[in-house]
Amino acid sequence: MYRVRSLSRVAAVVVVALLAGDFAAPADEPLNPQDDIRQLRELVRQQGEQLRRIQAQLDARNETEKAIADSRCHVESQAAAKPEGSADGPRIGLGKGIERLELTGDLRTRFEYDQRDSNGHEQHRSRVRPRLRLGAVWGSTERWEIGVGLATGDEQATSTNDTWGDTRPFKTGDIRLDYAYAMHRWDDLSLTIGQQKNPFVSTWALWDSDVRPTGVTLQYQTEGWFAAVGGYDVRHYGRDEGDALLGALQVGARGRRGGFGYVAALAWYSYNRATVAPNAGSTQPSPAISTDDYRFNLGSLHVDLSHRVGKWKGAVFGEYIRNVSANGDISQAGAGIDPGENDTAWIAGGRITYDKLTLSYAYAHIEADSVYGQVNDSTFGGPIGTTDVKGHAMGLDYALTGNLTVGATVYLTDPMERTDPGNGLLYDLDLVWKF
Repeated sequence: MYRVRSLSRVAAVVVVALLAGDFAAPADEPLNPQDDIRQLRELVRQQGEQLRRIQAQLDARNETEKAIADSRCHVESQAAAKPEGSADGPRIGLGKGIERLELTGDLRTRFEYDQRDSNGHEQHRSRVRPRLRLGAVWGSTERWEIGVGLATGDEQATSTNDTWGDTRPFKTGDIRLDYAYAMHRWDDLSLTIGQQKNPFVSTWALWDSDVRPTGVTLQYQTEGWFAAVGGYDVRHYGRDEGDALLGALQVGARGRRGGFGYVAALAWYSYNRATVAPNAGSTQPSPAISTDDYRFNLGSLHVDLSHRVGKWKGAVFGEYIRNVSANGDISQAGAGIDPGENDTAWIAGGRITYDKLTLSYAYAHIEADSVYGQVNDSTFGGPIGTTDVKGHAMGLDYALTGNLTVGATVYLTDPMERTDPGNGLLYDLDLVWKF
C-alpha cells in the first residue's frame, strides 16, 4: 500500500510539471519543437532515475520490516514456551528422560616433606603434589543415575596425586578415569555396576579414600539401617590365570537423637587370592605370595559417634580389623615376619570443629598382614610402608571461604617387626579449592 501511494505522488508531480509549462520556451526565443522533445526526454530520464531510487528505498524498508516482524514472532513464541518463574541465562540441554545433572570437583595443591631412616642414614624428600578431580552425575531424580569422574594420578588405586616435574622439566600431568558407574534404585534398594565410589563405611586403616572398587554392589538403606553386598574384580592376570576377586558384606545402623549422631557397622571382606607386593619390593606381585593359598579374610567393626552444640562439633571414631586367614611363612610386609602373629589392626581417633577451624588426631596400629596393603591409606606410613606400621596422625584445617580450605597434617610412624627402614616422618601442607 505504501508503494502504490508513493508511485501515485511521483506521477502527479510529473503531470503538474507538464501542465505548468515546465517545457515552454522563453518568450523572447522562437519555438523549437526538437528542443522541447529533448527537454521532455531528459525530464523523463531524470524522473525514471528518481523512481528507481525510491523503489530501492521501498524494497530495503520492506526487508527491514519483515525481519523485525519475524524477530517479534520468535520472541513471542519463546516467551510462550518458557516455564513460568524460570530464570534467564545460560542453560545446558538435557536429553530425554534426564531430570538432573550435577557437576562437582576439587583442586588441591600439596607441599609434602618426608624422611626415614634406612640403613643407618636419614633419607629426605620434598615435593609439590597437585590433585584435580572432576565429576558428573546425571539421571532421574528417583530411579537411576550414571556417574563419571576424572582425576590426576597414575595406575595406583590409592592415590590421585601428581608430582611437579618428577620425570621432565615442567612435566604436564595425566588425567585418568576415576570412576564410571550406573545405578538403579527401587525405593530403599539400589544396584550399582562399574567402577564406583567405595560403598563401605570404614576408616583409612582399611580403605584409602581414593580407592574405587570395580564390580557390582547391591545396597539397602533406610533412615536407621543400611547394608551392602558386592563382588569385585581386584586384578586380572590374563590367560590360564584366574582373576583375583573380592566378596564383601556390611550391615550397620546410623541415626541422630538431639545433637548426638552415631554410625556402627560390621563388615566381612574375602579376597580369594593375594595380589600383594612386599613394601620394599617391586610393584608386581611376588610369585611366592600371589598363589591361591595366600588369602585375606577380614572382619571389621567400625564405630563413629558425634555431637554438635552451636558452632562446636565433635566426634570420636574407631575400627578393629582382623585377618583370620593370615598364616604360612610369607608376609606382605617382607621376609622374616610371621603372618599368623601379625593379623590385627586397629585405629582410634577424634576430631573437633569450632566454626571454621578443625583439629583432628588418630593413632593407628596396622600389623603386617592385618589388612590388604595395596588398598589401605597410602599416606600414613608412606615413607616406610602401609602395613607393619604404627603411629600418630595429627591435622589442623581452616576454611578460609566456603570453597577454599588450608590445612596441615603430620604423620609420625614406626615399623613394628621390621628393622629397616626405621622411623618415618611426613608433613603435608594443603590448599584445597572445591567447586
